[in-house]
Amino acid sequence: MSKHILVLARGESRNYRLANGKPVFCDLDARVSVFTDKKNKDILLELDDIHAGHIVRWRRHQAILELAKEIHRVNPLCAVAAFSEEDVELAASIRREIGISGTDSDTAKKFRDKVYMKEMLAGAKTFRNPHFKGVFTKRDTEEFLDKYGKVVLKPRDSQGSKGVAIIENNEQIEEWFADDPPLHEFQLEEFVDGVLYHINSLVQGERAVFHSVAPYIPEMGNIDYYEGRPFVSVIETEPKVCETLEAVANEVITLLGLQKGVTHLEVFLNNKGEIVFCEVAARAGGGGIVAMIEEASGVNLNRELLKIELDEGWTDSLVPIGEERRSCGLIGIRNHRFGSVTSIPSLAEFKNTWIHRSEINSRIGMTALPASHCTDFSAFFIVSGKSYQETLDRILSINMHFNEHFKVESL
Repeated sequence: MSKHILVLARGESRNYRLANGKPVFCDLDARVSVFTDKKNKDILLELDDIHAGHIVRWRRHQAILELAKEIHRVNPLCAVAAFSEEDVELAASIRREIGISGTDSDTAKKFRDKVYMKEMLAGAKTFRNPHFKGVFTKRDTEEFLDKYGKVVLKPRDSQGSKGVAIIENNEQIEEWFADDPPLHEFQLEEFVDGVLYHINSLVQGERAVFHSVAPYIPEMGNIDYYEGRPFVSVIETEPKVCETLEAVANEVITLLGLQKGVTHLEVFLNNKGEIVFCEVAARAGGGGIVAMIEEASGVNLNRELLKIELDEGWTDSLVPIGEERRSCGLIGIRNHRFGSVTSIPSLAEFKNTWIHRSEINSRIGMTALPASHCTDFSAFFIVSGKSYQETLDRILSINMHFNEHFKVESL
């Protein structure tokens, strides 16, 4: 076992398990060291597949760099992998400090800074950028509103729709600017009215070797957590749609110069048939998207990321690009109320053979809080069906049943 990989393990605990329950680290031909936090330590640090685990504070970058250098000095690393978007640049810094290959800091920035990434994609042929400004004023915002009817103000480097504001009138502009936000941390964009798709891709040798395409169901997507709407996505099975959006993903990967890794691209398909870029990240989709894709195709993106970082290749015997995917979808149920949970359905009520994964993250007596980000779920399910529509219908039936029996009493 001559190889040694460092994994920056932040975020959702479901990211670290395969569909069969085994850790994503299992049976790798490499020594695995993990940096994690107190939230995930009980889940990760007891795994037999991890050779060394360290609890870190993610904001202390210099301390993390020093620890990585010490680990490398004792047992040289050959790869660093990050599952969270917040750690992509940190992983690049570690690679630079210890002198190993992989995504460098400039490439990482293209996948983090939403203004820089759009500037790098200005010459795209398969899609267009939204009209945007990386440096803007209140007057610019008013002019955008006059021109487009709605505008979007969002942080340059956030994830999970945190801090995103959709502005529909001048009063909302006044309210937003009244808080004196740090404008250099935000960007101004036109609002694009259309269906938002996500395309998750594995990249090896500067080209995509696997894609999975799926829409977020309208009014049940990233931004809708404020109102307690569910997070719903269903794998796209229409070959022409998949082919078109896979071509977009290929062009994004080429223009941003990613040599290896995984990408989570989001684009709008608007009512004019245009494909409009939203954003792209150098990590797999969150909110159970990895689990949904694994159920549909057998490919676990985080597992394959580790293998690609180790230059071991990927599991290419499962689902080639262009093959129709099994109909499969996910629902993350999100709460918008504050109070005490007085009633909640049990997992035993969700034992249908077409439900493949289920989680309920609330219990009677606990304090329910409004969802704080797009993947803050009260419950989560992976569902399949004979068709796209059957899968969606089953998802909506789960949502109805759960909400009928989930009661929150105001405190």
